[in-house]
Amino acid sequence: MKRFKLHLGMRRVIPFLALALAAILLVQLSPAFGREGQTEKPWTGKLRDGTVITEEDLKNILDEHKKWVKSEGKEGSIANLTGAKLNDADLSKACLIQGNLSWADLTGANLSRAELWAANLSGADLTGADLSRADLTRAYLTKAN
Repeated sequence: MKRFKLHLGMRRVIPFLALALAAILLVQLSPAFGREGQTEKPWTGKLRDGTVITEEDLKNILDEHKKWVKSEGKEGSIANLTGAKLNDADLSKACLIQGNLSWADLTGANLSRAELWAANLSGADLTGADLSRADLTRAYLTKAN
C-alpha cells in the first residue's frame, strides 16, 4: 500500500489555510457573540410634546386615522404627527391619507406601500426612508429632506 506524501511546500500551506479559515469563521460569527440572552430593544418614538410612544401606540394612532379616512371625518381622529420622532418606524402599508407628518423625523422609516395621498410631509426628514411603492399623490413635500 502506497502512502500519500505531501510536498514540503504543501505542509507549510495547509496549517496557514486552516488558520485563515478559522479567522474568517470567527469574523463571521463575532457579531453573534455578546448578544446571547439579549432581546432586541422594542421600537419607541416621541410626539412633539415629548410623549414617548410605543409601536402599539403608533398602531392605535394609525387605526384611528384609518377610521377617520373611511368615515370621511365622522369617526376616529386625524393623525397629527407633526414634529414626531419616528426614526426607523415601521409605517409600511399605513393609511396616512391627509395625515400631518410635517417636520416629523422619519429617518430610516419604512414607508413602503404607505398611502400618503395629500399627506403633509413639509419639512419632514426622510433621510434613508423606504418610500418604495408609496402613494405620494398630492403630498406636500415643501422643505422635506
